[in-house]
Amino acid sequence: MFQSDAMTIDSEFLMDKKDLHKHFKIIAGPGAGKTHWLVKHIRNVLQNSERLGKVSKIACITYTTVGSEEIIERLGTDIQRVEVSTIHSFLYKNIVKPYCYLLRNSDGTTLVNVDEMDGHEENKVSDGMLMKWKRINNLNYMKDNNQIKECLEALEWYLKEDELRLRVRRNINKKIDGYPIRSEYLLSYKKLCWERGIIHHEDVLYFSYKILKDFPIILDCLSAKYPFIFLDEFQDTNPIQTEIIKWLAYKGSVVGVIGDPAQSIFKFQGASRNDFIAFSLPNQLSFKITQNRRSSPSIVKILNFIRKHDSLQQTPIREGKSYPVMFMEYNDDNIMELI
Repeated sequence: MFQSDAMTIDSEFLMDKKDLHKHFKIIAGPGAGKTHWLVKHIRNVLQNSERLGKVSKIACITYTTVGSEEIIERLGTDIQRVEVSTIHSFLYKNIVKPYCYLLRNSDGTTLVNVDEMDGHEENKVSDGMLMKWKRINNLNYMKDNNQIKECLEALEWYLKEDELRLRVRRNINKKIDGYPIRSEYLLSYKKLCWERGIIHHEDVLYFSYKILKDFPIILDCLSAKYPFIFLDEFQDTNPIQTEIIKWLAYKGSVVGVIGDPAQSIFKFQGASRNDFIAFSLPNQLSFKITQNRRSSPSIVKILNFIRKHDSLQQTPIREGKSYPVMFMEYNDDNIMELI
């Protein structure tokens, strides 16, 4: 999992001033104090880096709103120099909203009705949109509207040979009444939404990637605005997000990623623990935190057993009595207690 030169640190570790402008990756298990370390590191950069100008900020990106709120609370007054947000909010605010008008159809019209565009939302198919989609694609022979909605609401963008493509997530049945939904029909649904100014959460990634690829000068502006970009819970990234972050790193932003591959929970959205494990940038520093600040020795022992095939084994630092651990496994018939 780790590079051979990964340095073991604890959550109180502070980088030397000479290392503040190097990319870094930190792998740490549950209860290791990842967020605690990140907040300390942000303050370290604010106090000691000369790269932050009057208008530039540190971007601190998380993968949940709860994670953002926790970091904002811990930073206190230092939040004035830091922009904390989820990855989708960051991309929408800095790329999609100001630059989406640049994307055009073959006839020169805007790809999205930017006059009606107001944020991004969950992909929910209305009855009216479904009927219009079936009509313009001559799909009235598909009768199971509930199954159609399930497919259209499970669309995701993915990278293949540096190109973005659209598909239905793998865990969803892609046939309606025995008929497959062809890829051009999926894109047709998206375009119907875009014509109304509706963009979904997954579209934020599509537009961000396409805008930056077609207009790379925007990367220079973003890198100047955010000379430091730190990403918490990076195990939940997906390849599209990873590529965007790497582009910003190559333009000059200092990128730091923190996470735990064993805690990846967004595989259904295209996240891959291997993307985090393999993540690498030029002259990148690699660290690991092996302490567990939260759990008792009994819990840590169980955690180490569960992830025995990883190279990360934790050491408890909490003092006090170690109590037995009980597992409760439930099935339809009974509850089994395993101690």
